[in-house]
Amino acid sequence: MPASKPKAKKEKFFCITHPTRRARRRCYFCRRPLCPRCQFRLSGHIFCGALCHNRYQRWVRREHWRKTAARVAAHPAARWTAMGLALAVLAVTAYLSLTVLRSSELYAENELAAVPVMPELDVDDARWSLPGLIRLTEPADRSETTRSLVPVRGEAPAGAIVGLYLNGELLDAALAADGTFSFDEVPLPKDANTVQVRYYDRYGTSAYSNAALVFARGRTAQKPRPMRVAETPEEISRAANHIVRGSRAVRVVYLTFDGGSSANVAEETLRMLAQHRVRATMFLTGRFIERYPYIVRLIVQDGHEVGNHTDSHPHLTTFAANRRHQTLNGVSRAFLHDQLQKTSALFEEATGQEMQKMWRAPFGEHNHEIRRWAEELGYIHVGWTIDSLDWVAKRDSHLYAPMRSILERLLSFGEEARWGASGSIVLMHLGTERSPPERLPEILPDLIEGYRARGYRFGLASELLPRRRP
Repeated sequence: MPASKPKAKKEKFFCITHPTRRARRRCYFCRRPLCPRCQFRLSGHIFCGALCHNRYQRWVRREHWRKTAARVAAHPAARWTAMGLALAVLAVTAYLSLTVLRSSELYAENELAAVPVMPELDVDDARWSLPGLIRLTEPADRSETTRSLVPVRGEAPAGAIVGLYLNGELLDAALAADGTFSFDEVPLPKDANTVQVRYYDRYGTSAYSNAALVFARGRTAQKPRPMRVAETPEEISRAANHIVRGSRAVRVVYLTFDGGSSANVAEETLRMLAQHRVRATMFLTGRFIERYPYIVRLIVQDGHEVGNHTDSHPHLTTFAANRRHQTLNGVSRAFLHDQLQKTSALFEEATGQEMQKMWRAPFGEHNHEIRRWAEELGYIHVGWTIDSLDWVAKRDSHLYAPMRSILERLLSFGEEARWGASGSIVLMHLGTERSPPERLPEILPDLIEGYRARGYRFGLASELLPRRRP
C-alpha cells in the first residue's frame, strides 16, 4: 500500500488592519485577510468595507451589460432595436441636461464660492478601529534599521494606557500622561518585525494604531521576555497592606464614595446621608478638591471622613492591557508620592484638616510595589468588597444595570453566607454620566433603610486601619 502524502500545512495569515489578530476570511473583492471584527457581510459576501463592496457592485453591473451586449450582438434584428432605444435615451438625457444647466446658471455666479470643498477620505484611516485616537509616529512603516533596539513613539489620548505589540504579542505598556507615549529600547528579534500599539482609556474604549513593518538589516536582538506579572488579583486580595473587607463577626457595612472629576450628584448624596444620619468615607482626587472646594468643606462639616484618591486619577498598572497588575512605564515612586502629596496638600488648604492616612487607587489598579510606595508616606490602601457599578452609564454595556437592579444586588449581597454582608465595603461615586432618574440618589434612601432593616449599622473605613503605636 503506497504511503499517504503528508497533508499540506495550512498557511497562517493575519488581518490587514489588526496584524495581531488571526484572519479567518478574505475580502471577496480585494482578497485581503480579515479578522472577524473587520468583516462586513454585504450582498451575500464578506468585504473589508464599503469601498470594496461598491467596487464589487460596479463590476457586477459592468459584467451584466457586457453579457447583455454580447447577446444583442448575436441577433441582427435586436441590434437595430437596441441602437434605436440608445439614441432615444441619449436624446432625452441631452434635453434634460440642457434644461437643468440653464436653470442653474441663475444661481451659479453667487453660490459656487460658498460651497465648501470636502477633503478626500483616506482609505487607510477609514479602516482603523477608531481613526485618529492613537497614532504611531516612530518607526515609519517599511523602514530599515541596522540597530537591534529601536524607539517606538506616538500620540494617544491623555491619561490612557498604551500597550506595545511586537509581532502580535503584548510586550510592554506605558502611560500616555500628556498625550504622548514612548518606548525607548524595543528589541527586533526577527528580520521583519510588526510593531503596533493599542490604547485603553478610563471609559473602556480601546483602539489599535496603524501598524509599522520594520526590517532589521543587522544583528537581531534576542527574543524579548514576556511581561513580568507583578501581582494577580488573587494575590492582591490577600495582601497585608490592602483592605477589602472588615470583620465578618460584626454587622457593619462601610459606605464609600469616590470623587474623581465630576460632582453632579455630590450635594444630593450628602443631603440624603444627612437626612438618614449616616457618616461615610469619601476618597477624593486633587482635581475634585480644586474644582469643588465648597463641597469638600461640606463633606467635612457633615462629619464624613476623606481619603486620598491621587491627584489626577491616572492608570497605575497594565491591567487594562493584559489583565495583570504590572507597574506601568512612567509610574514610579516619585510619581506616586507626588500624586498623593499634592492631593493631601490641597485638602489641608481647603479644610484646614489632615486627610486620613488611607488611599484608593484609581480604577483599582495597584500591586505590592505601588502599595509599598504609598506605605512609605503612611498610607494603607482601601479597596472594596462590592462595586455598585453606578459609574456604568452606557446602556449597551454588559455591566450596565438599572438603579433598582443595583439596589437589589447590593442588598442581597452575602445572603447565602452565614455572616451575610458583615464587614462589606461598598463602592459608589459622587459623579455620574447617567441621566435622571437613573442616578444613585434615587436609591440611596432605600439602600440605607434596607441595610438597617437587615440589622446592619454603618461604619467608617478608617476603623479598619491597623492601630499605630504612639
